[in-house]
Amino acid sequence: GVDEYSGVLSTVTQREVYGPDPGGELVYLRSSSRIQTLKLEQGRLSLLGESADLPGDYLLGTRFDGERAYVSTNRPNLSGDGILSVIDLSDPASPKVTGGLELSGQGSLFVPLGSERLLTLAQRYDSLTGSASLALQVVDVQDPAAPTLVDELALGSNAYSDATYDARALSIHADERTFALPLQNYDPVNTSSLEVLQLSDSGELSRLGSVVHDQGERNLLECLIYIGYPT
Repeated sequence: GVDEYSGVLSTVTQREVYGPDPGGELVYLRSSSRIQTLKLEQGRLSLLGESADLPGDYLLGTRFDGERAYVSTNRPNLSGDGILSVIDLSDPASPKVTGGLELSGQGSLFVPLGSERLLTLAQRYDSLTGSASLALQVVDVQDPAAPTLVDELALGSNAYSDATYDARALSIHADERTFALPLQNYDPVNTSSLEVLQLSDSGELSRLGSVVHDQGERNLLECLIYIGYPT
């Protein structure tokens, strides 16, 4: 949530908003997020500018890319979906939201692919079954005022990846538009794999292949050691 570009620090902040209810009691209303820019002068940080409140509720993820920022927030009352906001940082004294896009799932990882496309990894939770589906999404951000979803590729109906919280888990071969990420799939059986994918010139995602890590079946002694019991 923090970046430096051309001597300007940019950060995203989240604050809790409270207000009086009909009875006059102070109650929690919502969460709001803003982009702030700061300058270091003579050993002290000073505030340069601040955006208006970003749309949505809870902050999910942020990626700074030069004079742009991409911020994902949760849609109010819709815990399974998010809003992607594009923020213009070209004037550090006046950060502005230029456009937004409602996305399926909660995006936390954002990888800029040049200035035209943005790769996102989104997870959607099902409160009834307790499962979480995972999907890769490609967003066209060439026009920051009107970002559009180009393609989406489901990775599993009950799956998880370390890349949802750690960008280092996603490796990219930019010249060949190829990338890989680890995937833990719990449906129909628990498997751990490295998924290799490719992005076409038109922005479409395809699966090239995967390497499955076969752990084999553990015997009783190995299971006891694995879960921390004495042998």
